[in-house]
Amino acid sequence: MRRLSISCLVVGICSLVLSSALAENLGTCTNTGYTFMGDWMVFHQDVKDYFLIGNAPATEPDPADEMWAFGWLKFGDLPAEQVDEAWLSLECYKDMNGSLTPANPMDVTIYAVDSDVASITAGNVADFKDNHIIGSAVASATLTEPGFYSWEITSIVNGWITGDNHGLAVVGWDDVPGPSYTHPYFAGLPDPNPHGMSPQLATNPVPEPGTIGLLASGLTLIGLILFRRYRSAR
Repeated sequence: MRRLSISCLVVGICSLVLSSALAENLGTCTNTGYTFMGDWMVFHQDVKDYFLIGNAPATEPDPADEMWAFGWLKFGDLPAEQVDEAWLSLECYKDMNGSLTPANPMDVTIYAVDSDVASITAGNVADFKDNHIIGSAVASATLTEPGFYSWEITSIVNGWITGDNHGLAVVGWDDVPGPSYTHPYFAGLPDPNPHGMSPQLATNPVPEPGTIGLLASGLTLIGLILFRRYRSAR
């Protein structure tokens, strides 16, 4: 009986860990895009199935002054009521110049905007950058290599729910000069995406797709081992 109780406890703990890894979806990504080479090249997902960001000097506090390139996202199918927590999760699948390393990290920050990112064009991107990206970053994550990263953006999402849903801006910061500029590439739309996990909006950071499968496999294996021990004890 004692072994059975311990077995049930272990399985219960594993189940709790597995359930905590499952994030409740809060919306569907409807638009990704980026501007590149300054202000005159603009791409949306109907042209590119990824988006990327350039960098601005990390010592420059105002993105409107020094932002050389930035990305944007928009989500639809949002909840009707405000949420307690909202996380944006993205997959960075490569860096253009291979300069994204632990020795040369890049801070990627999320900004609220007060104009619709879906309407950005080459003709208005300079005005958008200068006048419609709100100057205080909502969240930041330090990228050190390609992989999965998350940002807590509850305030932005609740602003969409109670007001206007304009999307958000994604900005990179570091001080690498010249041609070694860091340019992270992120998987965009469509979903599923050939480059990796499409942008996700959920109640907690979305783990790597393999993580849930690994947890499930581990739980199954533990359960099988404990069951065999229980039968042997009988």
